Amino acid sequence: MITRTPAQIRTISDFLASSDRLSRICDHIGKINELQVILYKYLEYPLNNHVTVADYQKKTLVLHTDSAAWAAKLRYRTPAVLKVFKNDLPGIRTIRIKVVPSAPLNQASHQAEQITPETACAIRQMADKIEDTALRSALYSIAENALTATPSSQSHGSKRPDI
Repeated sequence: MITRTPAQIRTISDFLASSDRLSRICDHIGKINELQVILYKYLEYPLNNHVTVADYQKKTLVLHTDSAAWAAKLRYRTPAVLKVFKNDLPGIRTIRIKVVPSAPLNQASHQAEQITPETACAIRQMADKIEDTALRSALYSIAENALTATPSSQSHGSKRPDI
């Protein structure tokens, strides 16, 4: 087992901050979370439990609702919602509302999808390029576990791809 000093340990935040593109994505997600809090506080119950800030770009704010009925209620409030965000998103001119039904309870409890052998190979290839030994080892382990747990490699007796 590899032991590391606190100075050698890198957090996920360190990895995200090391890439300009990932950093911008994290900042965008943080802004979306801030907007969600503002929207939740502004909208009354129960509407606030059925509306999610999905994205914002240039002049458009995208909101998701979980049914057409909530979308209709929200559409009546669009001018007021625009005013609420005028300080936080000064360039926003329009709001797009999309209906995205939430998964029924029985579907949400299903097991996670298995990683395909192809994805496991891609994870292994990505691990080959990583200098951090602990992260590389963890990715190798994920790839190996995925390959040994793949139903197609067990049930059909097919040979798993070399990684």
